[in-house]
Amino acid sequence: MGANDFEIGLLAAIPFLLQVIQLLGAYLVDRTGRRKGITVWCSVAGRQIWWLTLPLLLIADDWRLKSLFGIIIISNAAIMAATAGWLSWMADLVPDRIRGRYFGRRNVAVAISTISATVLGGIILDNFRGRGEEVTGFAVILGAGCLFALLAVMLLNRVPDKKKEALRRKDSLAYFIGPLKDKSFRHLLRVFIAWNLAIGIAAPFFAAHMISNLKMSFTEIGIYSSLTGAVAILLNRPWGTLIDRFGCKPVVAVCAFGIALVPMIWLIPRAGHFSILFLEAVYSGALWAGFNLAAFNIPIANSPKNERTIYLAMFSVLSGLAFFVSSLLVWCP
Repeated sequence: MGANDFEIGLLAAIPFLLQVIQLLGAYLVDRTGRRKGITVWCSVAGRQIWWLTLPLLLIADDWRLKSLFGIIIISNAAIMAATAGWLSWMADLVPDRIRGRYFGRRNVAVAISTISATVLGGIILDNFRGRGEEVTGFAVILGAGCLFALLAVMLLNRVPDKKKEALRRKDSLAYFIGPLKDKSFRHLLRVFIAWNLAIGIAAPFFAAHMISNLKMSFTEIGIYSSLTGAVAILLNRPWGTLIDRFGCKPVVAVCAFGIALVPMIWLIPRAGHFSILFLEAVYSGALWAGFNLAAFNIPIANSPKNERTIYLAMFSVLSGLAFFVSSLLVWCP
């Protein structure tokens, strides 16, 4: 659609800015007690609005990119409203003693699905591009994504939920600032805010770099992404076991140190000479698998059960805003 570098960076940053909607989602969940209903219906709205992108692919007017921004904003707002309830819901369903192993297994299933979809999507796009019908290829992928998203939310609706009583707080301000008064939780926030400020500088631009500068095909990008997913399949369960045995903190520390070296590897490849990236995919995939699993469990373990929804929402909002700010600072003179 002709997006420039700033617009690409902004598109990647929007989901992190809109994490502030999680505060509203948490408030609604705790006020009404309708955790499952809010999560399911917001998930439907957030995914099915993508059907509106299909006609945009066939329109040549300049405003179609602005329309895409609008769809992405609405979609992410709905998903963020669902996320706070989903995190609390899953945290209550899975016992503390097996949480690392359980989500390790879950991430394996997600990784297998991701690999299959990514490789197939790359092949489809390259096939349509070879026939000069790239727009049709994107339409096929978007339509398939919406259909699978509908199936996913139907399955989600079948997951049981423990009864959650509505909170009867009179002071809404105390509800929102409660997590910020927790000393240990404030320390956790500082750590992840600093982390997201760091990675937000470059994270939105790796895909654009592979396409524009390294001249990689969609299939090659799919293979690269699939290697990362394959490593996650192999290592998520071992990481989960380590987390259950030693805790999240040492796993996060080791993985973060290794991830900090990843940008150095990206200084090496050039167009036509990017084979080292497939080794980097294995290296970074192993570290990100451990980091993401531990980072998912840390705020859950450090939030009180009866206030978990707002704690997790506040964590996501502040760490997400840090990513958004650093993504935009790249473009400041």
